[in-house]
Amino acid sequence: MSKEVKKNEVVSKKGNKLIEFEKTLGDSVQNRIMTLTNEGRLDLPKNYSVGNALNSAWLKILETKDKNDRPALEVCTKESVANALLEMAILGHNPAKKHGYFIVYEKKLTWFPSYFGKCAAVKRIKGIESEPIGTLIYEGDEIELGHNELGEEIVLEHKKLWANKIKGNIVGVYATVKQGEITRSAVMTMDEVREAWLRNPGQKRDHKDFTGEFAKRTVLNRLTKTII
Repeated sequence: MSKEVKKNEVVSKKGNKLIEFEKTLGDSVQNRIMTLTNEGRLDLPKNYSVGNALNSAWLKILETKDKNDRPALEVCTKESVANALLEMAILGHNPAKKHGYFIVYEKKLTWFPSYFGKCAAVKRIKGIESEPIGTLIYEGDEIELGHNELGEEIVLEHKKLWANKIKGNIVGVYATVKQGEITRSAVMTMDEVREAWLRNPGQKRDHKDFTGEFAKRTVLNRLTKTII
């Protein structure tokens, strides 16, 4: 038997194993989701297709590699892959809609919700009927801080001046959203925002040119994470 034929057989067997692996995990996650839904413990979005989300997820997982450039499926445990898919589905996320991405931590695959994914999840929580809003604080603005019923720091009053915005020196940012009668909030200084950026060096973002927009995303991430 030629080397070329043997190579093709190896590739074919590997492909069949991947297909079987995908089907087994897909069926397992869908069955678990169905059980949770039937028990009333999970309420998925009306337009959410678990099957479509899992198909998109599988394509992303095949592209995912660890820090040593090794494929995720060769490194990660089967259990962690299944749990990552389950967590994604429970949150009603879909990689095709940029709701998040898969990351390899040693031998564990994890689902990491993006800014878009967290906002989508928050909007499905009971009592929240609008998008969370991020607001920049410029040097010279007058801010009065307080706390809501949950002990979260909130901005009670924000006096803005156009001249402060023109100067463009951002000193802080906050995010708010109404949950029933409570204003949920997160407040951060720019030092805290930059520290958060340093903890995620792998994310390719042009913070310098779009400081304000990325500052808003950072504080919105903190707010949505707290609520979820």
